Amino acid sequence: MTVGLLRVAKRSALSPGYTQVLSMDQEPGIGMSLGIWNLAPGQGATAGSSEAETAVLALSGTGTLSSPSIALQFSRPEWIETPPTVIHCCAGESVQARNDGDTPVELIVVQTRNRRPFSPRHYRPENIQIEHRGKGILQETCHRIVRLVFDDNNGPPESNLVLGEVVNFAGRWSSYPPHSHPQPEIYYYRFEPPSGYGYGELGDDVFKIRSVTTCITSGQSGIWKEIDTKALRSIRNTPGLSAKRVSEPPDK
Repeated sequence: MTVGLLRVAKRSALSPGYTQVLSMDQEPGIGMSLGIWNLAPGQGATAGSSEAETAVLALSGTGTLSSPSIALQFSRPEWIETPPTVIHCCAGESVQARNDGDTPVELIVVQTRNRRPFSPRHYRPENIQIEHRGKGILQETCHRIVRLVFDDNNGPPESNLVLGEVVNFAGRWSSYPPHSHPQPEIYYYRFEPPSGYGYGELGDDVFKIRSVTTCITSGQSGIWKEIDTKALRSIRNTPGLSAKRVSEPPDK
């Protein structure tokens, strides 16, 4: 499948409770679901599926993520400065979340169909792999921070997901050099301040990207220029590929 930008879904504000941003049932070619839990103080939620593996990432707030084997407390007042806490489980398992603080908790839920069993994986902020990509070249114009939560190197071999965050600096390029890969990929954007924005080139098309924007790409070269932004990056691996690892190419 070779597609460009499938959809740019924008919302001015996220509603309390659960917001479905992308559904794998509605976008079978992408094969991933993306949702946001907005939990009030004291509120809890459960994420899981009998057909899909599930990853829950704590985007902001103070609370607890738990699976049958462990409970992880998190406090993330500033997503720019603090790596995420994540629990990743297979189909048939679930992740419980609870808001233990005085402000809302925001969670990102990513799923893809996969019934292969694996033990739940837990990632604390100190476990997240931090890479400064593009540093020291092109006058720092493509320097960004990549927070890789899991891929084929540290995630379950039975998994079909890659998950991470990319923190981009004001006025600099992300995803440099322009590249493509056959696997579907989701970018979910946040800006600080929320009035920030960026521009993305995908083939011959140019898109203005604002906060709470979802971009889905597959099989087409692209490059993005951001202003004070962070993107959650999720990729669905395609079974049968000889090279399952999916990542940005080395900087040149």
